[in-house]
Amino acid sequence: MQRTISVSLTLRDIVMTVLSQLKLAAATPTQDRTPVGRVRRRLLDGLDLQIELAAADGAGTTVSRTRRRWVKNDADGKDLRDLPVRLRRWWWRDEAGRVYLGLRHGARLLEIAPGKRAIDVGTMGTCRDS
Repeated sequence: MQRTISVSLTLRDIVMTVLSQLKLAAATPTQDRTPVGRVRRRLLDGLDLQIELAAADGAGTTVSRTRRRWVKNDADGKDLRDLPVRLRRWWWRDEAGRVYLGLRHGARLLEIAPGKRAIDVGTMGTCRDS
């Protein structure tokens, strides 16, 4: 003898069943959302980009990034295009070949200590080793 059971589940019942099987936690995101935290995050992202640029420079390759922008077209409309972003190096070499790194916030060179705006890295070989 075969039994048939008719069950009508609603979407809410299905979702609640799935949610009851999950392991839930009362955790909050650890990302700092204050203005100081945003500046700190942007500085760290910029340093990551500089590391990527230095590695590409040592390997003899280039790094390119794009950003999506709305651009006016000829037909009185706008098109969403990927446009290249200019990547600027934060380091430079002096006449003796020593490498200096300046920390930037936007286009502004930050003062690390009173009267000091750059970090003396040495040579690019020393930079890659550390």
